[in-house]
Formats: sequence, C-alpha cells, structure tokens
Amino acid sequence: MIRLRIPDGRDAMSERMDRKREERRSRLLDVAEKMIAAKGIEGMTMEEVARAADVAAGTTYLHFKNKNALCAAVLARIVKQAAAAEAEAAESCETGSEKLLAYRKALAGFSARHPEKREVMRQLRRIDFDEEDADARELISEYNRVAQLVAGFYHEGIEEGTIRPGLDPVPAAIFLQLALTTASDLPKWLIAVLRMNDVDPGRWANVTDDLLTAATHAPRRKDPAESDIRPGHAKRKRRSAG
Repeated sequence: MIRLRIPDGRDAMSERMDRKREERRSRLLDVAEKMIAAKGIEGMTMEEVARAADVAAGTTYLHFKNKNALCAAVLARIVKQAAAAEAEAAESCETGSEKLLAYRKALAGFSARHPEKREVMRQLRRIDFDEEDADARELISEYNRVAQLVAGFYHEGIEEGTIRPGLDPVPAAIFLQLALTTASDLPKWLIAVLRMNDVDPGRWANVTDDLLTAATHAPRRKDPAESDIRPGHAKRKRRSAG
C-alpha cells in the first residue's frame, strides 16, 4: 500500500521563521557594517542599529550577545566575502607560486572595490573579541580557513621547488595575512614619511610585494645557457690566454 506523505504545517512554519530570522540577522549586519564605515566603531550602538534596521530595540540582542559579538559577525562576513574572491582567483592558476600571487592580487582588488569594507576591517581588527562567543568563534574559523587556503599554496610551492624548502606553511600564511593588512593600513606619520621621499602608493605596494616574494621564494634556478662571465671579462680572459 502506498502511503502519501502529508506535508507537516509545522515544518513549513519553522522554515519560514528560520528564513525570517536569517533575513533579520543579515539586515542587522548590513546596517552595522555601514554604520561602522561611516561613524567608526565608537559611533555604532546596538540601539541605533536596531532603529536603522527598523526592528525592536531588543531584537539585536536576540541575534548577538553584545556589541562586540555583532562586530565579530560583521568582520566574519567580510572575511568570508574576501576569501571567496581569493579562492576564485587562485582556481585558474597551476602552481603554488601563481596561486599566492593571485591571492595577493585578489585581496588588493577586493579592498580597492570595497573601500567601505576595508575601513570596517581596519576598525575592527583591533577589537578584543571574546573567544567563548559563538560569533567570535565563527570569525576565528573564517580567518583559519584563509590561513589553511594560503598554507596550501605555500605547500604546493615547496613541493614544486618555487618556495624555499624548510618554510613552515601555516605560520608563513598567517604572516602573509598580517603583512598585507598592515602594509595597506599605515599610520599617518608613515604615510607622511613616504610622501616626503616621493614614494607613491603604487611604488610602496610594489616594494612590499617584492619583499614578501623574496622572503619566501626559492632562488631562481640559473639557466645553463647563462654565462657567469661579466661583460668585458671574457675579452681580458682571451687576451691573457693568448
């Protein structure tokens, strides 16, 4: 006998409630992100976020434990968005070195396309998040996913011989993340020093990129066809032989 399954009205209602909850949470994150970009972390409050999102004042606390938890969720979402762009850029590359370069370019491109998100990341990087909070743990997980992704690129490069042997992939990946974010977030006094020395942002970016590459990549193997003899040395050598 064939039994027909009658849809449970409670399941459908539960799905609708979950969907509305996620939509509300996303709206709160959108508002908080825009508010931090415009006013800074000090200018954003849970009450103002609720008001701008057109929800009850206590609704924000149903989704986020406190202001720091909300900030952690905002930052986690941006990190996830940037990571998606970085992973997509690396997909078309073959070698670990190419993937590392694509990762760095994708991160720079994401920051250039979304200056407001870059500002939010700058504002929130220094917050002391509570690691016991669920949103803070999600943020840490997102950062770790990026670290593991980049560590994989380093590992591939080591196997190929393009990254110097002995380099520890995970610490190298974390250092690269730190170096890239720090290099793009200089204090005003350092920007002034660069300007005094006629170093524009493009030149600064090229130098930092060269330094990061030189620190991790294996020396380029010399082509056997290349000569070690300096210009003019060959002539002197032939004369002395004669």
